[in-house]
Amino acid sequence: MSPLSHAMLHLIVLDGRLQKDWHLFECPMVLDRFNQWLQPSPEMANPYMGTRMLQCGGEIAWPQAPPALVSSD
Repeated sequence: MSPLSHAMLHLIVLDGRLQKDWHLFECPMVLDRFNQWLQPSPEMANPYMGTRMLQCGGEIAWPQAPPALVSSD
């Protein structure tokens, strides 16, 4: 999604205490950008492509290592 989402996931993985009350989801159909997002609810609510994709993807386990940060340049 956005560089902000990517950075937030990086921070939350580095400090596992921040994972409390958050769920990590991934959409396999998003191939051209970061395809993971955080949400407080365990119910699927895919933010990609509006109402057409609301149920695409699923909750995934927290990674052991943070994703590499990407430059916004």
